[in-house]
Formats: sequence, structure tokens, C-alpha cells
Amino acid sequence: MNASTKDEKQALELPLAGMTCAACATRIEKQLNKLPGVEATVNFATERASVRYATADTTAAKLVETIRKTGFEVPPATVDLAIGGMTCAACATRIEKQLNKLEGVEAAVNLAAEKAHIRYIPGLADPQQLVATVVKTGFTASISSSDTRAEEKARKLAVYHEELRRFWISAALTLPLVAQMAFMFGSNGSAAAHGDVLPRWLQLLLATPVQFWIGWRFYVGGFNAIRGGAGNMDVLVALGTSMAWAYSFVVTAPTCITSTSISRPRRRSSRWCCWARSSKRAPRPRPPPRSRRWPNCSRRRRASNGMANWSTSRWRR
Repeated sequence: MNASTKDEKQALELPLAGMTCAACATRIEKQLNKLPGVEATVNFATERASVRYATADTTAAKLVETIRKTGFEVPPATVDLAIGGMTCAACATRIEKQLNKLEGVEAAVNLAAEKAHIRYIPGLADPQQLVATVVKTGFTASISSSDTRAEEKARKLAVYHEELRRFWISAALTLPLVAQMAFMFGSNGSAAAHGDVLPRWLQLLLATPVQFWIGWRFYVGGFNAIRGGAGNMDVLVALGTSMAWAYSFVVTAPTCITSTSISRPRRRSSRWCCWARSSKRAPRPRPPPRSRRWPNCSRRRRASNGMANWSTSRWRR
């Protein structure tokens, strides 16, 4: 496995600046070929160096450093990237920070134009690496040129129409919630004016799509910002609105369940309904059960009355 890694070679094309004769090209070739695992040829006419090097022994940065030590330069190249998904200046700052961390890269991001102008040294960085860095930060990126401007314009127009459609949907769902606040004016602070014009369950039904469907982009932007180790307005909006929705849900859900259970009529059995229809008067109440403690109450009462009569007649005598 180690042998195959050492034998693996990568091809690289480097532009050169400062050569004045064929001896300059020869000197650059000589210095590059001294590096372990490097095979280099320099073309004086095109001012380019074709290098094949073993990645285990030499790096592209070492090749550029060798050319500079020889007395020549590797001129920087420029590329423009079209970036999507930025919502505030913090997004542009975070992209610049991640791009400028790359060796040999100088980047400037324009939030209004949604573009990044980048100067990089070939061999130390390439356009594919720059695009991958922006995507890893949490945004979309593509190489911008005169051929892709029409496509970029069409993409921005489609995004604009989609955002406009979402705005009107969110406005239609939010308008009933805002309209009921008009009843609070002119009430002289009475508690009745702060009652619910719309049912609680309907308010929750209107607010939930606005929070999680229309506002989903804030959650995506906030997650990408936290993953990149920074915060932005997306994090603030998502955190604040989520806490407000969660508190309202906790307060509203038990009220909706309780009101539904109270307002639901109690069902009666079919046998009771048939009996109520057939009978014209209410059923007579059942008499209380007879006491079982004294089963011979009548006999004891007669005996006591007889004793009372006998004692009375005796005293009369």
C-alpha cells in the first residue's frame, strides 16, 4: 500500500513569469527536477511548466516555493464565483474568512452582487477547491463567466418569483391574526377587548405554516452558520420565532383539548332513548329498602302496647 502511494504521481500546469531566455527555462527545470519524485519540463514560448510529482514526497506548495527561490514568479490567476444563499453581511464575511484560509488565495465577496472575486496561485489552489470550500461553508457556488451570465440571470429571476409567491401566501395566513388586533383599540383598557376573536385552534393552524414552511430558510441558514462556527441573523430569527411559537403552542394546546371535551355532547344509549319516547311520565322512584335490623318490629310494637295497657289498669285498681 505504501509503495503504490509513492508511485502515484499527479500532473500540474504552472504559469511562469520573469523568463527572458531559454537559459531561464533550463534553470527552472533543473531546480524542479532536483526535488524527489518530480519530473518537470518548462516551455519558454508558452511560459508554462508541466510537472508530474509524487504526492507522497512533494507538494504543490513546495514546487511554487522552489520556482520563487530560483528567481521567478508564478503569477496569480483570477476567478469569479456566483454565490447563492447569502442573507446578510455576516454571510459574506464568513465566506471571505473561509476562502482566505486557503494558501495562496485572496478573496473578496460582494453581498449585493452575490459574487466572490478571487485571486489564487495555481498549484496552491484551483477553482474546484474554491467552489468546494464555499459549499462546505453552507452556500451554493458556481464559476461565473460571460457564458454563464444568462443562466445566472434566469436563476435569480426564478428565485425572485418563488420568494414573491411565498410572501403573498404568508401575508394571507398572517392577515387574520393581525386583523383581530383592531378590536383592542378604543376599548378603554377593558379586559373583554382582549378576548379571542378567532378560536385558538384556528390561530395555531394559521401560524404553523408561516413558522415552519415559509420560514424554513431561516432554519437552514442558521444551521449552516452554527456548523461554520459563527452566528448570523438567521440564527437570531429562527431562535426568537421558535421560542414564541413553542410558548404559544404550550399555552394553546391544553385549552383547545379542554374546550373540545366540554363542548362535546354526552351520548345516551339507544335503550334509554326508546324508553323515553314510549313513556309519557317519569319513572316512579324506588322505595328505600326495608330495615333488616329489626325483622319483628310489628310484634314488638304490639307487645309493648299490651304491657302499657296492663300497667295502667293495675294502677287504677
